[in-house]
Amino acid sequence: MAFIAPALAAIGGGSAWVGAANVAMTGYSLYSSNQQAKAQSATGAFNQELAEVEARQAEASALDRMRIRASQIRKDVGQQRVSYAASGVVVSEGSPLLAYAETVDNGVKDVQAINEQGRLDAWRARLGGTISNQQAQSLASSTRTEGLANLGTSLIGMFGKLGAGSSTTATSIK
Repeated sequence: MAFIAPALAAIGGGSAWVGAANVAMTGYSLYSSNQQAKAQSATGAFNQELAEVEARQAEASALDRMRIRASQIRKDVGQQRVSYAASGVVVSEGSPLLAYAETVDNGVKDVQAINEQGRLDAWRARLGGTISNQQAQSLASSTRTEGLANLGTSLIGMFGKLGAGSSTTATSIK
């Protein structure tokens, strides 16, 4: 343990306190990089959870719109029946049935389109959340790597000073 003070002095350019401060700052820099990476990862995960909520809302909204449209179709067919009955038209065959079928067919197509749009909106939300999370995880990984690279660079610089300090000391002893 007797080598610590001279090593810190060599790292600090002659001052053990400066050397100790360099070591502490390097450690703090690595810690800060790690904390920043954790925050980026958490942000990505939160964004993905938020996108899932948005996707569920899109699906629920589409379901509500589909129910409303199905109800409207039933009302439209009912109004057609009432109109035909008031006119004295027999509604059990012929043109009235074709009109009902066309109304129902168009309504079913509307409901399918609403369903597809809801599914597409939900897919887009989920995809956006996944992309956001992947970007955040990638950024977090880069931040961690950068922190480790900075640590390595700092350690190389410190050990370089330590080596230079020891060779100077060895030369001065001769």
